[in-house]
Amino acid sequence: MEQIISPWFFYWINVVESLGCALCVFALLFAGSLVFSTIGFFVNCDETCGDEDQKKVFKKAIKILIAPFIICLFCSIFIPSKTTLIQMVVADKLTYKNVEKVLDGGKNIKNEPKQDVMDILNAIGEKNDVSTNK
Repeated sequence: MEQIISPWFFYWINVVESLGCALCVFALLFAGSLVFSTIGFFVNCDETCGDEDQKKVFKKAIKILIAPFIICLFCSIFIPSKTTLIQMVVADKLTYKNVEKVLDGGKNIKNEPKQDVMDILNAIGEKNDVSTNK
């Protein structure tokens, strides 16, 4: 039997969702570190600070923290959510041909009970005709 949607799809949906959450957490951690480094830079290395080595360390730390923060931030923004992934698969599988098949199947299912009820009523009517003619 051919599967419409692979079971691996459901696994990867959850993996992608977890990855998005992890990247959000990392982005927040990098943002917090960046904020504390920037505050430390301005508190410890104001204009009166003569220690150039300390300034270089803070500037280097800030530069190092900016890149992973931006990468994690953009990745967490552009990784789709579970709902979006499901919508993408449904949109991919939903074609005019598939919709027509479903509608035709629905018409057949809807018409079959009607026909069965009509057959039963006709059979009852025939029995009543036979019994009244006797």
